[in-house]
Amino acid sequence: MDRRAKEQQQGSHEHGAGSQASVDAILAVARGLRVCQIQMVAVLNAVLRHSDITIMQFLVLSSLKDRPLCQATPSELARENGETASNMTRICNTLVAKDWAKRVRSSADRREVNVSLTDAGIHAVEELAVRACSRGLCLPTTIDIKEVAEISQALVRLEVVLTQDSAKLVATG
Repeated sequence: MDRRAKEQQQGSHEHGAGSQASVDAILAVARGLRVCQIQMVAVLNAVLRHSDITIMQFLVLSSLKDRPLCQATPSELARENGETASNMTRICNTLVAKDWAKRVRSSADRREVNVSLTDAGIHAVEELAVRACSRGLCLPTTIDIKEVAEISQALVRLEVVLTQDSAKLVATG
């Protein structure tokens, strides 16, 4: 084997070792993120345990509360919260049934129906934050409970991406 072929073979082995190190690093990050996500979900579950609300319902209510006029289309809410359109419709139906949200026609396009937060929905989100503190689950002032929920959801999506990317690296090695 000539020198150039040996160098290419050597580079190929080094690339394979580098790819494995990348895979290991990605998997370690994914595991660490998963631990953080599990801990954040535990905090949210503790806060929401004695209420009639799921984590996703809370996320949607929080998303609405942060928007101008406290309203959005179900499609916007689905994209923002990483849900399918059909699942978001079901979540919105539940929020409307609980009187935490209502459906309103868009003033810009009468064909478009928005989901809008009711006073009861605003009260529910704010009460959960107060309940968290009263149960000793206050978070630092630099991060609120809504942000914990958002981070949790983002970590789940990131874990999926990292796991898929590491599988691609192993396959292409």
